[in-house]
Amino acid sequence: MAPGQFLSSTEYQGSAVGGTDFDDSSVIGDISSMILTRIVIYYSAYIHSLTMHYGSFTVPVTRGGSHGTRAEIELVIGEYITTIKGRLAGPSMSDLTFVTNHGVVFGPYGPRNLTQMFTWQAADNVSPALGPRMGLLYFSGHACRDYIRQLRATFTLYPDPTRKISGDMKNQSRTVKFEKQAPTSDAVALNIISPVVTIHVGPVPVVFHAYEAILCRIPFFRAALQGEFLEATEKKIIMLEEKSEILASLIEHLYTGTYTYTYNPDETTVVEDIPAIDLTEGCFHVSVYAVAFKYDWQPLVDDAVKNFLAVLAMLSGIDIVRLWRAAYEDGLTITKCGGEDRLVGFQRLLPGLWKGLCETDAEEMRSVVSEFPDLAYDFMHLIVSGRED
Repeated sequence: MAPGQFLSSTEYQGSAVGGTDFDDSSVIGDISSMILTRIVIYYSAYIHSLTMHYGSFTVPVTRGGSHGTRAEIELVIGEYITTIKGRLAGPSMSDLTFVTNHGVVFGPYGPRNLTQMFTWQAADNVSPALGPRMGLLYFSGHACRDYIRQLRATFTLYPDPTRKISGDMKNQSRTVKFEKQAPTSDAVALNIISPVVTIHVGPVPVVFHAYEAILCRIPFFRAALQGEFLEATEKKIIMLEEKSEILASLIEHLYTGTYTYTYNPDETTVVEDIPAIDLTEGCFHVSVYAVAFKYDWQPLVDDAVKNFLAVLAMLSGIDIVRLWRAAYEDGLTITKCGGEDRLVGFQRLLPGLWKGLCETDAEEMRSVVSEFPDLAYDFMHLIVSGRED
């Protein structure tokens, strides 16, 4: 279950006197795939402002003013906020403290000299089985130009890094005839008069059917189907070099603006000692990135990178390096993932990770440096630039 698919909100604390209401779910957009990475706070005797960061896919919006002492909460990969403690001074927030699932305490930010206190636990109002995986996703509330007046926290269910593959997931199939799906938005009008194209995918061909008007949003299909090639006459394309599961994601994205990961045991290699669903899902998104880049479909490139980073956030230790290695094999580099601006948490984690892995997994790390010098160089660049900052 991805972030945003299960939400639990607290009661409001504070007063809605003066200022305007806000709801950061409007900033996030697609909450089903966003993970909170950083919070910037300005405070003195009160909480003056809060700014939530979700990576480079959203533009952070500051709620409140911008004076007082500045503090930053940076969450490393796999870390999320599970407890929030606060105090009120009249109609405004006077201090806040945050505790993460790693046991790290950020704060208190504020004077801590008032008695009207509240505590929000992410695990409240959910089952004991889900509680440990609940973490802060966004705030809503009321703010004026100088202060945060009122807050409500919304928590979401973060993926379980120890989760195993269920039998149901192993049996799912994504071989779909797309002309039978209900298209979305303005595609409906196009599909009424559009021919259906047959696509044979893979060395043992899997057959897909899709509307020409939808496929022609991609230059490759437009050239094949609207040019002077045989494909334009027969409305049939042979793509033996592609994997059916990956091309299905490209077609699905053209229709719906999103794509679905489903584990396929027949086409997935499970590497020893790595949680299978995390590694295979991460490699799946890498392959989707590669095909989206190859066929010049930028919206899918962006979504694949976003999903890759979400899976990466669930890994630890040598698993992280293994997934990066798979990414570099298919051309997905740190730079193409957004570089330092988008990997703040990973950059903070990397020095200790690198040092530890060189001790515990020395042979594999030597192999990575030898076979993927660009990856090793980019890791070192992140480490050095992080120290300079």
